[in-house]
Amino acid sequence: MQLLILMIGVLMFAFYVIELPPVNFKYPELESVEHRSEALQRRSLAMAWQSSPEGALKDSLARVVVVSNHRVDSIRLASQALRTKATPQEDFNDTNFIFIRYVLNHLPVGLVGLLISMVFCASMSSTSAELSALSTTTLVDFYTRDTAPKDFIESPKAMVMGRWFTLAWGFYAIGFAMVAQHLGTLIEAVNVLGSLVYGTILGIFLTAFFTQRVGSKSVLLAALVTELLVLFLFWGMEVPYLWLNMVGALAVPIFSLVWEFWALQVSSRTSSKKQFIQK
Repeated sequence: MQLLILMIGVLMFAFYVIELPPVNFKYPELESVEHRSEALQRRSLAMAWQSSPEGALKDSLARVVVVSNHRVDSIRLASQALRTKATPQEDFNDTNFIFIRYVLNHLPVGLVGLLISMVFCASMSSTSAELSALSTTTLVDFYTRDTAPKDFIESPKAMVMGRWFTLAWGFYAIGFAMVAQHLGTLIEAVNVLGSLVYGTILGIFLTAFFTQRVGSKSVLLAALVTELLVLFLFWGMEVPYLWLNMVGALAVPIFSLVWEFWALQVSSRTSSKKQFIQK
Protein backbone atom coordinates (compact mmCIF):
# COMPACT_ATOMS: atom_id res chain seq x y z
CA MET A 1 0.00 0.00 0.00
CA GLN A 2 2.77 2.43 0.94
CA LEU A 3 4.65 1.60 -2.26
CA LEU A 4 1.51 2.33 -4.31
CA ILE A 5 1.07 5.69 -2.58
CA LEU A 6 4.70 6.57 -3.24
CA MET A 7 4.34 5.62 -6.91
CA ILE A 8 1.31 7.91 -7.21
CA GLY A 9 3.47 10.71 -5.82
CA VAL A 10 6.13 10.02 -8.44
CA LEU A 11 3.52 10.11 -11.22
CA MET A 12 2.12 13.39 -9.89
CA PHE A 13 5.61 14.91 -9.86
CA ALA A 14 6.26 13.79 -13.43
CA PHE A 15 2.91 15.19 -14.56
CA TYR A 16 3.50 18.64 -13.10
CA VAL A 17 6.96 18.80 -14.64
CA ILE A 18 5.30 18.90 -18.08
CA GLU A 19 1.98 20.52 -17.12
CA LEU A 20 2.07 24.07 -15.77
CA PRO A 21 1.28 23.86 -12.04
CA PRO A 22 -0.51 26.68 -10.19
CA VAL A 23 1.51 28.76 -7.80
CA ASN A 24 -0.85 27.55 -5.06
CA PHE A 25 -2.94 24.37 -5.34
CA LYS A 26 -5.39 25.46 -2.65
CA TYR A 27 -6.11 28.74 -4.42
CA PRO A 28 -5.28 28.07 -8.11
CA GLU A 29 -6.66 31.47 -9.16
CA LEU A 30 -3.64 33.08 -7.47
CA GLU A 31 -0.93 33.25 -10.09
CA SER A 32 2.25 35.22 -10.68
CA VAL A 33 3.92 36.12 -13.96
CA GLU A 34 7.33 35.09 -12.64
CA HIS A 35 6.08 31.65 -11.64
CA ARG A 36 4.39 31.10 -15.01
CA SER A 37 7.55 32.10 -16.87
CA GLU A 38 9.71 29.71 -14.86
CA ALA A 39 7.16 26.89 -15.26
CA LEU A 40 7.09 27.36 -19.04
CA GLN A 41 10.88 27.27 -19.15
CA ARG A 42 10.90 24.10 -17.06
CA ARG A 43 8.42 22.41 -19.40
CA SER A 44 10.45 23.30 -22.49
CA LEU A 45 13.64 22.02 -20.85
CA ALA A 46 11.96 18.76 -19.81
CA MET A 47 10.65 18.16 -23.33
CA ALA A 48 14.08 18.97 -24.80
CA TRP A 49 15.69 16.52 -22.38
CA GLN A 50 13.20 13.81 -23.39
CA SER A 51 13.90 14.26 -27.12
CA SER A 52 17.69 14.68 -26.83
CA PRO A 53 20.03 11.71 -27.48
CA GLU A 54 22.05 10.03 -24.76
CA GLY A 55 25.30 11.72 -23.83
CA ALA A 56 26.68 14.96 -22.48
CA LEU A 57 23.80 17.04 -23.87
CA LYS A 58 21.23 14.97 -21.98
CA ASP A 59 23.22 15.26 -18.75
CA SER A 60 23.56 19.02 -19.08
CA LEU A 61 19.84 19.40 -19.79
CA ALA A 62 19.04 17.25 -16.75
CA ARG A 63 21.08 19.58 -14.55
CA VAL A 64 19.31 22.61 -15.99
CA VAL A 65 15.92 20.98 -15.36
CA VAL A 66 16.87 20.41 -11.72
CA VAL A 67 17.89 24.07 -11.35
CA SER A 68 14.62 25.14 -12.95
CA ASN A 69 12.67 22.95 -10.51
CA HIS A 70 14.40 24.65 -7.59
CA ARG A 71 13.53 28.07 -9.02
CA VAL A 72 9.85 27.16 -9.40
CA ASP A 73 9.75 25.79 -5.85
CA SER A 74 11.47 28.90 -4.45
CA ILE A 75 8.98 31.16 -6.23
CA ARG A 76 6.06 29.16 -4.83
CA LEU A 77 7.48 29.35 -1.29
CA ALA A 78 8.18 33.07 -1.57
CA SER A 79 4.67 33.71 -2.88
CA GLN A 80 3.17 31.65 -0.06
CA ALA A 81 5.25 33.52 2.55
CA LEU A 82 4.18 36.88 1.11
CA ARG A 83 0.48 35.97 1.18
CA THR A 84 0.80 34.57 4.70
CA LYS A 85 2.38 37.82 5.84
CA ALA A 86 -0.41 39.85 4.21
CA THR A 87 -3.24 37.68 5.59
CA PRO A 88 -1.89 35.70 8.56
CA GLN A 89 -5.34 34.37 9.46
CA GLU A 90 -5.56 32.45 6.17
CA ASP A 91 -3.93 29.04 5.77
CA PHE A 92 -2.13 28.85 2.42
CA ASN A 93 -0.65 25.38 2.95
CA ASP A 94 -1.61 23.58 -0.25
CA THR A 95 0.14 20.24 0.29
CA ASN A 96 -3.06 18.27 0.80
CA PHE A 97 -4.77 19.89 -2.21
CA ILE A 98 -2.37 18.74 -4.95
CA PHE A 99 -4.08 15.42 -5.66
CA ILE A 100 -7.65 16.74 -5.50
CA ARG A 101 -6.67 19.66 -7.76
CA TYR A 102 -5.18 17.19 -10.23
CA VAL A 103 -8.39 15.14 -10.18
CA LEU A 104 -10.71 18.11 -10.61
CA ASN A 105 -8.74 19.85 -13.35
CA HIS A 106 -7.23 17.09 -15.45
CA LEU A 107 -9.59 14.09 -15.38
CA PRO A 108 -12.87 13.56 -17.28
CA VAL A 109 -16.03 14.74 -15.53
CA GLY A 110 -17.54 11.28 -15.14
CA LEU A 111 -14.32 9.87 -13.75
CA VAL A 112 -14.08 12.74 -11.26
CA GLY A 113 -17.49 11.91 -9.82
CA LEU A 114 -16.62 8.23 -9.72
CA LEU A 115 -13.36 8.88 -7.87
CA ILE A 116 -15.01 11.19 -5.34
CA SER A 117 -17.78 8.67 -4.67
CA MET A 118 -15.15 5.95 -4.28
CA VAL A 119 -13.31 8.10 -1.74
CA PHE A 120 -16.49 8.63 0.29
CA CYS A 121 -17.47 4.95 0.11
CA ALA A 122 -14.00 3.79 1.12
CA SER A 123 -13.81 6.26 4.00
CA MET A 124 -17.24 5.29 5.34
CA SER A 125 -16.47 1.58 5.00
CA SER A 126 -13.09 1.83 6.72
CA THR A 127 -14.49 4.06 9.47
CA SER A 128 -17.36 1.65 10.13
CA ALA A 129 -15.05 -1.37 10.26
CA GLU A 130 -12.58 0.50 12.47
CA LEU A 131 -15.18 1.62 15.03
CA SER A 132 -16.85 -1.81 15.05
CA ALA A 133 -13.56 -3.62 15.64
CA LEU A 134 -12.42 -1.20 18.36
CA SER A 135 -15.73 -1.29 20.25
CA THR A 136 -16.00 -5.09 20.01
CA THR A 137 -12.43 -5.60 21.19
CA THR A 138 -12.93 -3.19 24.08
CA LEU A 139 -16.18 -4.87 25.10
CA VAL A 140 -15.08 -8.51 24.80
CA ASP A 141 -11.38 -8.45 25.66
CA PHE A 142 -11.37 -5.79 28.37
CA TYR A 143 -14.76 -4.90 29.84
CA THR A 144 -16.40 -8.35 29.80
CA ARG A 145 -13.28 -10.20 30.91
CA ASP A 146 -12.31 -7.87 33.78
CA THR A 147 -15.45 -6.24 35.21
CA ALA A 148 -18.66 -7.73 33.80
CA PRO A 149 -20.29 -10.99 34.96
CA LYS A 150 -19.92 -14.15 32.90
CA ASP A 151 -23.36 -13.98 31.24
CA PHE A 152 -23.06 -10.27 30.43
CA ILE A 153 -22.03 -10.77 26.80
CA GLU A 154 -25.33 -12.57 26.06
CA SER A 155 -27.55 -9.93 27.69
CA PRO A 156 -29.10 -6.85 25.99
CA LYS A 157 -26.90 -4.62 28.14
CA ALA A 158 -23.88 -5.76 26.13
CA MET A 159 -25.32 -4.15 22.98
CA VAL A 160 -25.94 -0.89 24.81
CA MET A 161 -22.43 -0.91 26.24
CA GLY A 162 -21.02 -1.67 22.79
CA ARG A 163 -22.76 1.40 21.39
CA TRP A 164 -21.28 3.56 24.15
CA PHE A 165 -17.83 2.19 23.34
CA THR A 166 -18.43 2.95 19.65
CA LEU A 167 -19.39 6.53 20.53
CA ALA A 168 -16.30 6.93 22.71
CA TRP A 169 -13.98 5.62 20.00
CA GLY A 170 -15.70 7.90 17.48
CA PHE A 171 -14.90 10.97 19.58
CA TYR A 172 -11.33 9.70 19.94
CA ALA A 173 -11.02 9.34 16.15
CA ILE A 174 -12.38 12.86 15.62
CA GLY A 175 -9.87 14.28 18.10
CA PHE A 176 -7.03 12.38 16.49
CA ALA A 177 -8.06 13.65 13.05
CA MET A 178 -8.07 17.24 14.35
CA VAL A 179 -4.53 16.77 15.63
CA ALA A 180 -3.35 14.97 12.47
CA GLN A 181 -4.29 17.91 10.23
CA HIS A 182 -1.40 19.84 11.78
CA LEU A 183 1.17 17.17 10.92
CA GLY A 184 1.72 18.39 7.35
CA THR A 185 0.98 16.11 4.43
CA LEU A 186 -1.84 13.73 5.36
CA ILE A 187 -0.46 10.91 3.21
CA GLU A 188 2.94 11.21 4.87
CA ALA A 189 1.34 11.47 8.32
CA VAL A 190 -0.65 8.27 7.71
CA ASN A 191 2.47 6.48 6.49
CA VAL A 192 4.55 7.67 9.44
CA LEU A 193 1.96 6.73 12.06
CA GLY A 194 1.28 3.42 10.32
CA SER A 195 4.96 2.53 10.10
CA LEU A 196 5.20 2.77 13.88
CA VAL A 197 2.84 -0.20 14.29
CA TYR A 198 2.58 -1.99 10.92
CA GLY A 199 5.86 -3.86 11.34
CA THR A 200 5.01 -5.10 14.82
CA ILE A 201 1.58 -6.34 13.74
CA LEU A 202 3.07 -8.07 10.70
CA GLY A 203 5.71 -9.66 12.94
CA ILE A 204 2.98 -11.11 15.17
CA PHE A 205 1.26 -12.66 12.15
CA LEU A 206 4.54 -14.04 10.82
CA THR A 207 5.27 -15.59 14.20
CA ALA A 208 1.85 -17.24 14.26
CA PHE A 209 2.19 -18.55 10.70
CA PHE A 210 5.74 -19.91 10.73
CA THR A 211 6.42 -20.85 14.36
CA GLN A 212 4.24 -23.41 16.11
CA ARG A 213 5.91 -23.75 19.51
CA VAL A 214 5.98 -20.11 20.60
CA GLY A 215 3.61 -19.21 23.41
CA SER A 216 1.40 -16.15 23.62
CA LYS A 217 3.37 -14.63 26.51
CA SER A 218 6.60 -14.72 24.51
CA VAL A 219 4.90 -13.10 21.52
CA LEU A 220 3.38 -10.39 23.72
CA LEU A 221 6.72 -9.56 25.34
CA ALA A 222 8.42 -9.58 21.94
CA ALA A 223 5.79 -7.24 20.50
CA LEU A 224 6.17 -4.78 23.38
CA VAL A 225 9.96 -4.76 23.16
CA THR A 226 9.81 -4.43 19.37
CA GLU A 227 7.45 -1.48 19.60
CA LEU A 228 9.79 0.25 22.04
CA LEU A 229 12.67 -0.47 19.66
CA VAL A 230 10.73 0.99 16.73
CA LEU A 231 9.91 4.15 18.68
CA PHE A 232 13.55 4.52 19.73
CA LEU A 233 14.76 4.12 16.15
CA PHE A 234 12.24 6.68 14.91
CA TRP A 235 12.69 9.39 17.54
CA GLY A 236 16.12 8.59 18.95
CA MET A 237 18.11 7.65 15.85
CA GLU A 238 15.82 9.24 13.21
CA VAL A 239 15.69 6.13 11.03
CA PRO A 240 13.51 6.67 7.91
CA TYR A 241 10.00 5.51 8.71
CA LEU A 242 9.70 3.07 5.80
CA TRP A 243 12.48 0.93 7.30
CA LEU A 244 10.53 0.56 10.55
CA ASN A 245 8.15 -1.91 8.86
CA MET A 246 10.99 -4.31 8.12
CA VAL A 247 12.49 -3.86 11.59
CA GLY A 248 9.21 -4.70 13.31
CA ALA A 249 8.43 -7.65 11.03
CA LEU A 250 11.84 -9.24 11.69
CA ALA A 251 12.27 -8.32 15.35
CA VAL A 252 9.04 -9.86 16.67
CA PRO A 253 9.74 -13.46 15.46
CA ILE A 254 13.38 -13.26 16.59
CA PHE A 255 12.54 -11.94 20.06
CA SER A 256 9.68 -14.45 20.38
CA LEU A 257 11.97 -17.40 19.64
CA VAL A 258 14.64 -16.08 22.03
CA TRP A 259 12.15 -15.63 24.87
CA GLU A 260 10.51 -18.98 24.26
CA PHE A 261 13.91 -20.72 24.29
CA TRP A 262 14.88 -18.90 27.48
CA ALA A 263 11.54 -19.79 29.12
CA LEU A 264 12.01 -23.46 28.23
CA GLN A 265 15.51 -23.43 29.69
CA VAL A 266 14.30 -21.84 32.93
CA SER A 267 11.39 -24.28 33.13
CA SER A 268 13.64 -27.31 32.61
CA ARG A 269 16.09 -26.12 35.26
CA THR A 270 13.27 -25.49 37.72
CA SER A 271 11.77 -28.94 37.14
CA SER A 272 15.18 -30.63 37.51
CA LYS A 273 15.78 -28.83 40.80
CA LYS A 274 12.39 -29.95 42.10
CA GLN A 275 13.13 -33.55 41.16
CA PHE A 276 16.53 -33.35 42.85
CA ILE A 277 14.97 -31.95 46.04
CA GLN A 278 12.30 -34.64 46.08
CA LYS A 279 14.97 -37.33 45.81
